Amino acid sequence: MPNETKESLPALPVQASPHEGVFELAGTPPVWIWVHTCPTPNCECRAALVLATYEGREKLLERGAGVHQVWLADSDYPGAAAELDDLIAFHIDIDSTDVALLRDDGAKDLAAHPDIVNIARRIDGDVLDAIGRLWFHGKGEHDPEQLMAEATKFSFNHWKPGEMVTWTEVGGVRRDLYQMEGQTYEAFDFYCIQPGCNCAEVRVGFQVAPVSSLQTAGNVLVRLSGAVEFDPSEKNGQRLKQLWAAYKQRHPRYLERMARCNQLMKTVGARSRAVPVMAAPKIGRNDACPCGSGKKYKKCCGTG
Repeated sequence: MPNETKESLPALPVQASPHEGVFELAGTPPVWIWVHTCPTPNCECRAALVLATYEGREKLLERGAGVHQVWLADSDYPGAAAELDDLIAFHIDIDSTDVALLRDDGAKDLAAHPDIVNIARRIDGDVLDAIGRLWFHGKGEHDPEQLMAEATKFSFNHWKPGEMVTWTEVGGVRRDLYQMEGQTYEAFDFYCIQPGCNCAEVRVGFQVAPVSSLQTAGNVLVRLSGAVEFDPSEKNGQRLKQLWAAYKQRHPRYLERMARCNQLMKTVGARSRAVPVMAAPKIGRNDACPCGSGKKYKKCCGTG
Protein backbone atom coordinates (compact mmCIF):
# COMPACT_ATOMS: atom_id res chain seq x y z
CA MET A 1 0.00 0.00 0.00
CA PRO A 2 1.19 3.58 -0.63
CA ASN A 3 1.89 5.94 2.23
CA GLU A 4 -0.80 8.61 2.24
CA THR A 5 -0.70 12.11 3.69
CA LYS A 6 -4.18 13.38 4.45
CA GLU A 7 -6.29 15.36 6.83
CA SER A 8 -7.75 13.24 9.63
CA LEU A 9 -11.28 12.15 8.82
CA PRO A 10 -14.02 11.83 11.44
CA ALA A 11 -15.10 8.33 12.39
CA LEU A 12 -18.13 7.06 10.51
CA PRO A 13 -21.28 5.89 12.26
CA VAL A 14 -21.72 2.10 12.31
CA GLN A 15 -23.90 2.51 9.23
CA ALA A 16 -24.28 5.77 7.31
CA SER A 17 -27.84 4.93 6.28
CA PRO A 18 -30.22 2.23 7.61
CA HIS A 19 -30.71 0.94 4.08
CA GLU A 20 -27.22 1.50 2.69
CA GLY A 21 -26.95 -2.18 1.76
CA VAL A 22 -30.17 -2.41 -0.30
CA PHE A 23 -29.69 -3.07 -4.03
CA GLU A 24 -31.89 -3.92 -7.01
CA LEU A 25 -30.13 -6.45 -9.22
CA ALA A 26 -30.36 -6.32 -12.99
CA GLY A 27 -32.19 -9.13 -14.76
CA THR A 28 -35.60 -10.72 -15.09
CA PRO A 29 -37.54 -11.10 -12.90
CA PRO A 30 -36.45 -8.14 -10.74
CA VAL A 31 -34.84 -9.09 -7.44
CA TRP A 32 -33.98 -6.97 -4.41
CA ILE A 33 -31.22 -7.80 -1.93
CA TRP A 34 -30.31 -6.41 1.50
CA VAL A 35 -26.67 -7.04 2.39
CA HIS A 36 -25.18 -7.05 5.88
CA THR A 37 -21.41 -7.27 6.33
CA CYS A 38 -19.57 -8.23 9.50
CA PRO A 39 -19.80 -5.33 12.01
CA THR A 40 -17.12 -6.63 14.41
CA PRO A 41 -14.25 -4.06 14.31
CA ASN A 42 -11.26 -6.44 14.34
CA CYS A 43 -12.81 -9.31 12.40
CA GLU A 44 -11.41 -9.76 8.88
CA CYS A 45 -13.99 -12.27 7.61
CA ARG A 46 -15.26 -11.36 4.16
CA ALA A 47 -18.59 -13.17 4.28
CA ALA A 48 -21.64 -10.97 3.71
CA LEU A 49 -25.20 -11.96 4.59
CA VAL A 50 -27.63 -11.54 1.69
CA LEU A 51 -31.39 -11.31 2.19
CA ALA A 52 -33.31 -11.45 -1.09
CA THR A 53 -36.81 -11.42 -2.52
CA TYR A 54 -38.57 -11.17 -5.87
CA GLU A 55 -41.47 -9.32 -4.22
CA GLY A 56 -40.03 -5.81 -4.18
CA ARG A 57 -38.10 -3.44 -1.97
CA GLU A 58 -40.79 -2.76 0.61
CA LYS A 59 -41.39 -6.45 1.29
CA LEU A 60 -37.65 -6.94 1.68
CA LEU A 61 -37.34 -4.13 4.21
CA GLU A 62 -40.42 -5.24 6.11
CA ARG A 63 -39.43 -8.90 6.38
CA GLY A 64 -35.73 -8.24 6.96
CA ALA A 65 -36.19 -5.58 9.65
CA GLY A 66 -35.76 -8.08 12.50
CA VAL A 67 -32.46 -9.34 11.10
CA HIS A 68 -31.24 -5.76 10.69
CA GLN A 69 -32.02 -4.97 14.33
CA VAL A 70 -30.04 -8.02 15.44
CA TRP A 71 -27.19 -6.89 13.16
CA LEU A 72 -27.18 -3.42 14.77
CA ALA A 73 -26.79 -5.13 18.14
CA ASP A 74 -23.80 -7.11 16.75
CA SER A 75 -25.58 -10.31 17.73
CA ASP A 76 -26.37 -13.52 15.83
CA TYR A 77 -27.83 -11.92 12.71
CA PRO A 78 -26.99 -14.91 10.42
CA GLY A 79 -28.85 -17.12 12.89
CA ALA A 80 -31.85 -14.79 12.78
CA ALA A 81 -31.79 -14.87 8.97
CA ALA A 82 -31.64 -18.67 8.95
CA GLU A 83 -35.01 -18.72 10.69
CA LEU A 84 -36.74 -16.72 7.95
CA ASP A 85 -39.11 -18.60 5.67
CA ASP A 86 -40.29 -15.62 3.61
CA LEU A 87 -36.90 -14.41 2.34
CA ILE A 88 -34.05 -16.10 0.48
CA ALA A 89 -30.91 -15.89 2.63
CA PHE A 90 -27.30 -16.96 2.09
CA HIS A 91 -23.67 -15.93 2.62
CA ILE A 92 -21.46 -14.67 -0.19
CA ASP A 93 -17.72 -14.05 -0.01
CA ILE A 94 -17.07 -10.45 -1.09
CA ASP A 95 -13.79 -11.31 -2.83
CA SER A 96 -14.32 -14.72 -4.43
CA THR A 97 -18.17 -14.71 -4.69
CA ASP A 98 -18.24 -18.19 -3.13
CA VAL A 99 -21.73 -18.91 -1.76
CA ALA A 100 -22.61 -20.73 1.46
CA LEU A 101 -25.97 -21.79 2.87
CA LEU A 102 -27.10 -20.53 6.27
CA ARG A 103 -28.62 -23.82 7.35
CA ASP A 104 -28.03 -27.46 6.56
CA ASP A 105 -31.04 -28.90 4.75
CA GLY A 106 -29.28 -32.07 3.65
CA ALA A 107 -28.47 -30.77 0.16
CA LYS A 108 -25.02 -31.77 -1.07
CA ASP A 109 -24.52 -28.75 -3.31
CA LEU A 110 -26.13 -25.50 -4.42
CA ALA A 111 -27.89 -27.17 -7.37
CA ALA A 112 -30.77 -27.85 -4.98
CA HIS A 113 -31.12 -24.08 -4.44
CA PRO A 114 -31.62 -22.56 -7.91
CA ASP A 115 -32.93 -19.26 -6.51
CA ILE A 116 -29.73 -18.72 -4.54
CA VAL A 117 -27.58 -19.61 -7.55
CA ASN A 118 -29.56 -17.24 -9.80
CA ILE A 119 -29.34 -14.33 -7.36
CA ALA A 120 -25.65 -14.84 -6.61
CA ARG A 121 -24.84 -14.80 -10.34
CA ARG A 122 -26.53 -11.42 -10.67
CA ILE A 123 -24.27 -9.82 -8.06
CA ASP A 124 -21.80 -8.26 -10.50
CA GLY A 125 -18.59 -6.32 -9.95
CA ASP A 126 -20.31 -2.97 -9.40
CA VAL A 127 -22.49 -4.43 -6.64
CA LEU A 128 -19.51 -6.30 -5.17
CA ASP A 129 -17.57 -3.02 -5.01
CA ALA A 130 -20.52 -1.37 -3.26
CA ILE A 131 -20.60 -4.26 -0.78
CA GLY A 132 -16.84 -3.86 -0.33
CA ARG A 133 -17.36 -0.23 0.66
CA LEU A 134 -20.17 -1.35 2.95
CA TRP A 135 -17.71 -3.72 4.67
CA PHE A 136 -15.58 -0.74 5.73
CA HIS A 137 -18.55 1.45 6.64
CA GLY A 138 -20.06 -1.33 8.75
CA LYS A 139 -16.90 -1.23 10.88
CA GLY A 140 -17.07 2.55 11.20
CA GLU A 141 -14.15 3.08 8.79
CA HIS A 142 -13.66 5.15 5.66
CA ASP A 143 -13.14 2.99 2.59
CA PRO A 144 -9.92 3.22 0.52
CA GLU A 145 -11.56 5.23 -2.27
CA GLN A 146 -12.68 7.86 0.25
CA LEU A 147 -9.17 7.98 1.66
CA MET A 148 -7.75 8.26 -1.86
CA ALA A 149 -9.96 11.28 -2.55
CA GLU A 150 -8.89 12.98 0.68
CA ALA A 151 -5.15 12.23 0.56
CA THR A 152 -2.98 15.26 -0.18
CA LYS A 153 0.10 13.23 -1.12
CA PHE A 154 1.01 9.63 -2.02
CA SER A 155 4.43 8.06 -1.49
CA PHE A 156 5.06 4.70 -3.17
CA ASN A 157 7.82 2.33 -2.09
CA HIS A 158 9.78 0.72 -4.96
CA TRP A 159 7.87 2.83 -7.51
CA LYS A 160 9.40 4.86 -10.30
CA PRO A 161 7.65 7.56 -12.35
CA GLY A 162 6.23 5.96 -15.47
CA GLU A 163 5.41 2.60 -13.84
CA MET A 164 1.81 1.43 -13.67
CA VAL A 165 0.02 1.11 -10.32
CA THR A 166 -2.77 -1.31 -9.39
CA TRP A 167 -6.23 -0.06 -8.42
CA THR A 168 -6.15 -2.55 -5.52
CA GLU A 169 -3.10 -0.78 -4.11
CA VAL A 170 -4.78 2.63 -3.96
CA GLY A 171 -8.58 2.55 -4.07
CA GLY A 172 -9.61 -1.10 -4.07
CA VAL A 173 -12.26 -2.17 -1.57
CA ARG A 174 -12.03 -5.89 -2.33
CA ARG A 175 -9.80 -8.51 -3.92
CA ASP A 176 -10.98 -9.83 -7.29
CA LEU A 177 -10.60 -13.61 -6.92
CA TYR A 178 -11.51 -16.33 -9.42
CA GLN A 179 -11.69 -20.07 -8.77
CA MET A 180 -10.77 -22.24 -11.75
CA GLU A 181 -10.12 -25.99 -11.67
CA GLY A 182 -8.98 -25.99 -8.06
CA GLN A 183 -6.73 -22.95 -8.51
CA THR A 184 -7.37 -19.43 -7.22
CA TYR A 185 -6.36 -16.45 -9.36
CA GLU A 186 -6.42 -12.78 -8.43
CA ALA A 187 -7.02 -10.10 -11.05
CA PHE A 188 -5.11 -6.82 -10.79
CA ASP A 189 -6.01 -3.75 -12.87
CA PHE A 190 -2.84 -1.72 -13.61
CA TYR A 191 -3.16 1.98 -14.48
CA CYS A 192 -0.80 4.63 -15.74
CA ILE A 193 -0.80 7.43 -13.16
CA GLN A 194 1.23 9.98 -15.13
CA PRO A 195 -0.83 13.19 -15.25
CA GLY A 196 -1.60 14.31 -18.78
CA CYS A 197 -0.79 10.92 -20.32
CA ASN A 198 -3.34 9.90 -22.95
CA CYS A 199 -2.29 6.25 -23.32
CA ALA A 200 -5.84 5.16 -22.35
CA GLU A 201 -4.63 1.64 -21.60
CA VAL A 202 -5.28 -0.68 -18.67
CA ARG A 203 -3.42 -3.91 -18.04
CA VAL A 204 -5.29 -6.71 -16.28
CA GLY A 205 -2.91 -9.24 -14.77
CA PHE A 206 -4.03 -12.64 -13.46
CA GLN A 207 -1.79 -13.96 -10.69
CA VAL A 208 -2.03 -17.25 -8.81
CA ALA A 209 -3.03 -16.63 -5.18
CA PRO A 210 -1.23 -16.15 -2.93
CA VAL A 211 0.64 -13.55 -4.95
CA SER A 212 3.90 -14.51 -3.23
CA SER A 213 3.89 -17.66 -5.40
CA LEU A 214 4.94 -15.43 -8.36
CA GLN A 215 2.95 -17.66 -10.74
CA THR A 216 0.91 -15.88 -13.37
CA ALA A 217 -1.46 -16.74 -16.20
CA GLY A 218 -0.46 -13.58 -18.05
CA ASN A 219 -1.91 -10.19 -18.85
CA VAL A 220 -4.70 -8.69 -20.92
CA LEU A 221 -4.03 -5.24 -22.36
CA VAL A 222 -7.29 -3.31 -22.62
CA ARG A 223 -7.53 -0.08 -24.56
CA LEU A 224 -10.40 2.11 -23.44
CA SER A 225 -11.50 2.22 -27.08
CA GLY A 226 -12.44 -1.47 -26.61
CA ALA A 227 -9.47 -3.24 -28.25
CA VAL A 228 -8.03 -6.19 -26.30
CA GLU A 229 -4.64 -7.90 -26.61
CA PHE A 230 -3.59 -11.11 -24.82
CA ASP A 231 -0.10 -11.63 -23.39
CA PRO A 232 -0.13 -15.09 -21.76
CA SER A 233 2.66 -16.57 -19.73
CA GLU A 234 4.24 -19.81 -20.97
CA LYS A 235 1.63 -22.46 -21.91
CA ASN A 236 -1.20 -20.43 -20.32
CA GLY A 237 -2.91 -19.00 -23.39
CA GLN A 238 -6.14 -20.95 -22.94
CA ARG A 239 -6.26 -20.34 -19.19
CA LEU A 240 -5.79 -16.59 -19.73
CA LYS A 241 -8.74 -16.53 -22.14
CA GLN A 242 -10.89 -18.44 -19.62
CA LEU A 243 -9.99 -15.98 -16.88
CA TRP A 244 -10.73 -13.03 -19.15
CA ALA A 245 -14.15 -14.49 -19.96
CA ALA A 246 -14.84 -14.85 -16.22
CA TYR A 247 -13.64 -11.27 -15.64
CA LYS A 248 -16.01 -9.91 -18.29
CA GLN A 249 -18.90 -11.88 -16.84
CA ARG A 250 -18.25 -10.42 -13.38
CA HIS A 251 -17.63 -6.92 -14.79
CA PRO A 252 -20.07 -6.55 -17.71
CA ARG A 253 -19.42 -2.78 -17.81
CA TYR A 254 -15.67 -3.13 -17.46
CA LEU A 255 -14.82 -0.36 -19.96
CA GLU A 256 -16.91 2.19 -18.05
CA ARG A 257 -15.37 0.99 -14.79
CA MET A 258 -11.84 1.25 -16.16
CA ALA A 259 -12.45 4.71 -17.63
CA ARG A 260 -13.64 5.96 -14.23
CA CYS A 261 -10.71 4.38 -12.35
CA ASN A 262 -8.28 5.70 -14.97
CA GLN A 263 -9.41 9.27 -14.31
CA LEU A 264 -9.13 8.81 -10.55
CA MET A 265 -5.67 7.25 -10.82
CA LYS A 266 -4.43 10.23 -12.83
CA THR A 267 -5.30 12.42 -9.83
CA VAL A 268 -3.23 10.06 -7.68
CA GLY A 269 -0.29 10.54 -10.03
CA ALA A 270 -0.48 14.30 -9.58
CA ARG A 271 -0.04 13.77 -5.82
CA SER A 272 2.60 11.02 -5.94
CA ARG A 273 6.31 10.77 -5.40
CA ALA A 274 8.69 7.82 -5.30
CA VAL A 275 10.39 6.79 -2.06
CA PRO A 276 14.16 6.36 -2.62
CA VAL A 277 15.37 2.79 -2.17
CA MET A 278 18.84 2.44 -0.64
CA ALA A 279 19.77 -0.84 -2.30
CA ALA A 280 17.69 -2.86 -4.72
CA PRO A 281 17.81 -6.64 -4.22
CA LYS A 282 19.52 -8.63 -6.93
CA ILE A 283 17.06 -10.08 -9.43
CA GLY A 284 17.70 -13.45 -11.03
CA ARG A 285 17.14 -13.72 -14.77
CA ASN A 286 14.43 -16.33 -14.21
CA ASP A 287 12.70 -14.36 -11.42
CA ALA A 288 9.44 -12.52 -12.00
CA CYS A 289 10.11 -9.02 -13.31
CA PRO A 290 9.60 -6.41 -10.54
CA CYS A 291 7.77 -4.08 -12.95
CA GLY A 292 4.68 -6.26 -12.51
CA SER A 293 4.38 -7.41 -16.12
CA GLY A 294 4.13 -11.06 -15.06
CA LYS A 295 7.03 -11.99 -17.35
CA LYS A 296 10.41 -13.37 -16.34
CA TYR A 297 13.02 -10.67 -15.77
CA LYS A 298 15.15 -11.93 -18.68
CA LYS A 299 12.23 -11.52 -21.07
CA CYS A 300 11.19 -8.11 -19.81
CA CYS A 301 13.27 -5.36 -18.17
CA GLY A 302 16.36 -7.58 -18.13
CA THR A 303 16.63 -7.79 -21.91
CA GLY A 304 18.93 -4.81 -22.18
